[in-house]
Amino acid sequence: MQVSGYGKDDSRLGGGFVQSEEVAFTAKVDGDLYLSHYWRGESKDTYTGHGWVKEVPDENQPLSDGKIMDRLFNPVSLPMKNLRETVTFQQPGEILFTSGQPLQIIPQFKPDAGKSGGVQFDAASYALSSKTPVATYLSISQIPVIDEKRLIQVSDLQLQGNASYPDWTAPYLQLPDSLPARVKELAAKVVGEEKNAYKKAKKIEGFLRWGNIYRYETQDVPFPAEGQDFVDQFLFETKRGYCDHFSSAMVVMLRSQGIPARWVKGYAFGELKRNDRGELETTVRQKDAHSWVEAYFPEVGWVPFEATASFFTPYEVLRESTGSATAGAADDPATEEMPKPEELEQMKTALADVEGKEAQETKGESASSPGVSFPIRFLFLPISFLLFLLLLLVVVLNRDRLRFWWRTRGLNLNGDFLFIVEFYRRLLSLYERMVPRPPHATVREYARILPLNGEQGSFKALTQAFEEARYGEREPQMSKDEMTKLGKRFFSRRRK
Repeated sequence: MQVSGYGKDDSRLGGGFVQSEEVAFTAKVDGDLYLSHYWRGESKDTYTGHGWVKEVPDENQPLSDGKIMDRLFNPVSLPMKNLRETVTFQQPGEILFTSGQPLQIIPQFKPDAGKSGGVQFDAASYALSSKTPVATYLSISQIPVIDEKRLIQVSDLQLQGNASYPDWTAPYLQLPDSLPARVKELAAKVVGEEKNAYKKAKKIEGFLRWGNIYRYETQDVPFPAEGQDFVDQFLFETKRGYCDHFSSAMVVMLRSQGIPARWVKGYAFGELKRNDRGELETTVRQKDAHSWVEAYFPEVGWVPFEATASFFTPYEVLRESTGSATAGAADDPATEEMPKPEELEQMKTALADVEGKEAQETKGESASSPGVSFPIRFLFLPISFLLFLLLLLVVVLNRDRLRFWWRTRGLNLNGDFLFIVEFYRRLLSLYERMVPRPPHATVREYARILPLNGEQGSFKALTQAFEEARYGEREPQMSKDEMTKLGKRFFSRRRK
């Protein structure tokens, strides 16, 4: 079986793998403010039906001073936050992983590297590499804040004819002639009547990630059969897979809707802790190898999307204004926003409609045989009713556990540090739907006005753990398990 890690050949995807605990690299944060992000390696532009290859010609540029002039994002359109990190490989490498919008890369070459040790930048795939293996380098970058309101406005300008995709984005609409028609039909069903490009992208992302249709699985994953399309197999046959399946499916579905998109690979953020010197340091292992999606929006640039179930978006998101106090709170990132129940139902209906059409077109004469169909039809209603009653009983008896699972689904974070921060933000977001948070109020000030029904002490303990993890100079005193046990009281009792 395959082993997780960052590879160079993505031309044939699929099959299961085992997780590797081997350390890829560590990154020391300069300062005391962590900003989660992807570690970007490179992007691929051409989907073959089996995997991804790069066909857009290289645009290699030598970086004599390490400065990168090309931009993934337009800083005028998206707010940015500065970040400096010192990256140290476990084994010297030639691919340099970057965070957000890289501004400058300063490698530490050996004295005998000479001119052969230069760093080059490929503007086509937005990849950085070194002719000489690098052990350590300084990464100076800007982490974007995803401004949903701005993205929706830009997409509306497109609809009005006041913005358009540049000609050079044409390769990022490529789809193979062999792509089954039902993949495009499914994408059309998922977006429905929506015309706004950004909202289309969010619908497709939500369908794959939150629809409870596709399961994250790393081992029990088959390779596609000979001649079988990789994305089609995932969407309609196996319905299980890992990041390569989810991200590839989203890119293909976006392209079928006329939205330029590309497949990106690198690493997830990793495990953040304080080292022996009290410095914030991220440990990235081979099990953190990851792939995601970038979609292009005029006047903004390449915007990342996370399509994989059980993963979370690492970047701060400013939600479209909904009247809640957290919308637009730049120093307090909004938590993940799940689709509404009616939207989830529409997602399942979209897949059922396409699958139903396939079944209707391929059903044989046996489906209409009166000798078989009559007793099945006769028993269907009473059996279905009994199963429904049984399911209802299970839900009622386990309603608290189910509510807690739903509120915390998608929290697949390594290490107590990040888990506590994201866990508390979700809890806070739940309360903000009931009691608006006053502008500029700290979490402690906000807690004083909440209807905690005698649980003030427990909530105070959760708040203290959050503050230690987010701002403190030491490891949080509360563990992940302790926070989960304590948080169940609030997640299980609070309803929308």
